[in-house]
Amino acid sequence: MKRNRKQAKHLFLLCFAILMPLLASADVSVDVPNVVFEEDGICHDFEVDGIYYRIVDKENLTVEVTCKGDVPLEYPEEYSGVVTIPSTTTYNDTVYSVTSIGAGAFFGCSSLSGVNIPESVTIIDGAAFYNCSSLAAISIPGSVASIGAFAFCGCSSLTTTTIPETVTSIGMFAFASCTGELFVNCNIPSATDYGGAFWSGKFTKVTIEEGVTSIGDYAFLACDRLASITIPNSITYIGEGAFGGCGSLASINIPESITSIGYATFVECTSLTSITLPKSVTSIGNSAFEGCKNLTSITCKAVAPPSISSTTFRSVDTSIPVYVPMTSVTDYQAAEAWKHFTNFIGMDMDTQIETPELKHGDSEADVYDLNGRRITNTDNLKGGIYIINGRKVVN
Repeated sequence: MKRNRKQAKHLFLLCFAILMPLLASADVSVDVPNVVFEEDGICHDFEVDGIYYRIVDKENLTVEVTCKGDVPLEYPEEYSGVVTIPSTTTYNDTVYSVTSIGAGAFFGCSSLSGVNIPESVTIIDGAAFYNCSSLAAISIPGSVASIGAFAFCGCSSLTTTTIPETVTSIGMFAFASCTGELFVNCNIPSATDYGGAFWSGKFTKVTIEEGVTSIGDYAFLACDRLASITIPNSITYIGEGAFGGCGSLASINIPESITSIGYATFVECTSLTSITLPKSVTSIGNSAFEGCKNLTSITCKAVAPPSISSTTFRSVDTSIPVYVPMTSVTDYQAAEAWKHFTNFIGMDMDTQIETPELKHGDSEADVYDLNGRRITNTDNLKGGIYIINGRKVVN
């Protein structure tokens, strides 16, 4: 359903108020739409029990929660404390269903500490809770399918945020500057025009639940406090720049379900000291690990060297150990771009035991146990797993 002119005006003013400070310091051009303004100066259609509503659909009797004024911060504290939104509301003897939280509904309500959202709500629109700095707790119900741009941007007091699996759309900067711990149960969409869903979030820990299959482009770009993230085996796609600039990220688990790592996925993750690439990976994009200058080791389990470019590991020390499958050392040494690394070490990827420096002497075979100790007397070798001439053998 198209927005009426009153709604268009309200959304335009919100976007203008939010984007202008950002654009002032950036080389970005924006085409401003030709919006015709109504002059009634009223954002809401009616008010019940301290909550303001706008009628969305007169035929289906649906409304959205909105604010009192016509521009952001005209009435900066119309909502405070804990607000409970009903699933239905009655006005002039007509019962309306509350199906959305409108653009800027709680914009700048710094005294708002909590909101109870009913299961009837399917949309949380743009900047709905923008800069609600005291908002300490919120539960997004499983009915919500869409979260708009800047929806929770600046909610710096949130300690735990859970995104339900029903969400299919998350707008740019929707959770920028949010803190604490984030639980994601839905596929994270890719970036919109200006940024990813969690771009510049201040989360310290993120858990992506099993069943989620994709992390969109630039999803966690510049989340500079993110120290830990759990990625389940159900993930098959990690987007471009998804974790770019996450300077506090100390470790990352890349599941076996991933076959390619895209452009700039982990660029400038300066706290990473080691990475393990699963055997399923066949390609790693340009600048994927560029700027990860504190890496001290790389483990790549793929038997065939994944395709990389000269920028994939740019600024990474080429003398660090690169652990690869025992039988693939020469292949990596010869592979384009990989060959710039100088310290390849063969490893049994199942046992994580490095290939010993075998020096063939008079014995028919060089035998080692799984602790890397050479066994000189093999006449009465006990049953077990051994490394014999660089290969794992069950005796």
